[in-house]
Order: sequence, then structure tokens, then C-alpha cells
Amino acid sequence: MRNLWGTADSALQHNMDLTLLSIWNCFIRFVGNGLHLTDYSCIDEWIERIVDWKEKGLQCVCFFLHQHDEMDTPILADYTLKRSMRNWDWI
Repeated sequence: MRNLWGTADSALQHNMDLTLLSIWNCFIRFVGNGLHLTDYSCIDEWIERIVDWKEKGLQCVCFFLHQHDEMDTPILADYTLKRSMRNWDWI
């Protein structure tokens, strides 16, 4: 595990079928869908996946949130931070 690995998650392309992380670092670009309910369920799935990767040796996560209307980004960021703080004892 040496390099940076990345993925994108958007309403049109949901890459949650990824089960293996072969390096120590991860870059995730999450593109939301205007605070649709699926944004929240996808965030929850990413948190579960990152917890699993952490247990397997993940050291660094760069998680970027985007919304088509950037006014929605702080709302989803607040949700993401609160959910991750409940699940990650290492942030």
C-alpha cells in the first residue's frame, strides 16, 4: 500500500461496489443530488466503507463534498461530520 487511490460518487455513477483498498490513502469526491434522501444514505454507506477500510489499515481519507447548488454543501457537510464522529474514533 503506497499510493493515493481515488473514486467519485455522484447521482449518475455510484461506485459503492468497491470492496478492496490496496493502498494507505484514499481520495473520495462525493457529488450530491440536491440533498435528496439518497445523498444521506450514500454518505452513511461511505462512512461504513471507510470504517471497514480503517480496520484494514487505511491511514488517510480526503473526502470532498459537492452539491450542484453549493448552498446545500454546508448542510450535507454538517450531516457527514456528525455521522462520522459517531463512527470514527480516529478523526
